[in-house]
Amino acid sequence: MSELERYISDQSLSLFGLSDQTTTDFVIASASRAKSADALHAVLSLPDTADGHRFAQEVFSRAPRKSKGKHSAADSRRDAEQKIKEMRNKNFGFLLEDDSASAPLSSKKSSKRKEEPAKVEVKSSSKKERHTRKRDADGRDWESDEEEKERKRRREEEEDEYHSRAMSDGDEEIVDEEAQKEEERLRDAKERDDFAKRVRDRDRDKTKKVVEDKSSRTSGAAAEAAQRRALADDAAARVAAMPGLRERSRQEYLSKREIQQIELLRKEIADDEALFRGMKITKREQRDLDYKKQVLALAESRLKIKDKYEGYQLPDEYENEQGKIDKKKKENVLYQRYEEAKEGQFVTDIDQWEEAQAKNSAFKSGALDKPEMVDEYDYVFDESQTIQFVMDKAMKGEGLLNDKDSALRAQIEEAERKAQSIDQTRKSLPIYTYREQLLEAIETHQVLIVVAETGSGKTTQLP
Repeated sequence: MSELERYISDQSLSLFGLSDQTTTDFVIASASRAKSADALHAVLSLPDTADGHRFAQEVFSRAPRKSKGKHSAADSRRDAEQKIKEMRNKNFGFLLEDDSASAPLSSKKSSKRKEEPAKVEVKSSSKKERHTRKRDADGRDWESDEEEKERKRRREEEEDEYHSRAMSDGDEEIVDEEAQKEEERLRDAKERDDFAKRVRDRDRDKTKKVVEDKSSRTSGAAAEAAQRRALADDAAARVAAMPGLRERSRQEYLSKREIQQIELLRKEIADDEALFRGMKITKREQRDLDYKKQVLALAESRLKIKDKYEGYQLPDEYENEQGKIDKKKKENVLYQRYEEAKEGQFVTDIDQWEEAQAKNSAFKSGALDKPEMVDEYDYVFDESQTIQFVMDKAMKGEGLLNDKDSALRAQIEEAERKAQSIDQTRKSLPIYTYREQLLEAIETHQVLIVVAETGSGKTTQLP
């Protein structure tokens, strides 16, 4: 792992929330294609913070850049040729030749000029257009033509070698670019295949795996499926079973049709009531409406009839003939309590719990709710031995009171009864028993807190 990849991996966890090789490769590729650090910041959707801008600037400055392609290679070759021309011009000098050797030498030079157009022709200002030859500073004799040719040949070989080296460098750049493109293509294909594999694995993990119940192959759904397959293969058995299938289909259709017609009749009655509300209808319309209501009531009462046995039934065995446990039968017993009632109201577990809590919270007084027991028989006495006490009888007054005295007497008795009832009520309150203690506490303490039950007389009895 390079330093750039290690830096991106360290910063990705805080910026993106995850750190893996795919994220690192994507950040490097985006930085290589981005034109500026701000563009890279926008592509990566980094937070607008100092850390986000610092991360984008650092990755953009350290990310490798792609070569410009064939155009850049051609430009490099042209630059190399221009440099070669400049070097040749710098190495050329003036040569002075004899008159006798001017003609053949000029012909040779003209041929070389055609082969190498980069050489510079220098015309002399003399009439014979002779080339001057450079003279050594130490005053040596003029160099011969053979030495000059040998020197030119060596110079040309060096220039050709330099030119071929520049061309080979351009070719290497092109090869490197093609290799880089091929490497990127292979990496993209590998990332695509890895992503598709991860998606398939994720979907496979989320897919529910259905396990066949081998214990119920001979009964239940597996037995019915096997019977249907055998019926489809045997034409004679299919013809024999066709009347029974038709009858069953007819029964199922009639049950569904009955529910549908009842629902339509209920809606029709509701529409008629809404239409005739507040209107005076004829006897025939009222008779038709009453008839529809009666039919609906009979149909609903018929649906409410329970044909289920309410008594106790012995449960079926869970084991089949092979001695294995039939899982379907066992689950049917567990799911019996979840069957919907025919009244149409589905009772959930929460409803059952609330009903049980309401029953438990109801107050039960026990024996006080029972009627009072009265003896059917009484003691038997001998009436001849019974003593009749005269004082038990009420004695009548001597005189009758007038209306005014009677009203006054009734008022006095009512006031006495009221005062007696108030006093009795006051004494019957629980707080009355602590009356003396409360008075002493009030005299002793400035602030007094009394805690008692509701209705004990705190508000009415305390002074």
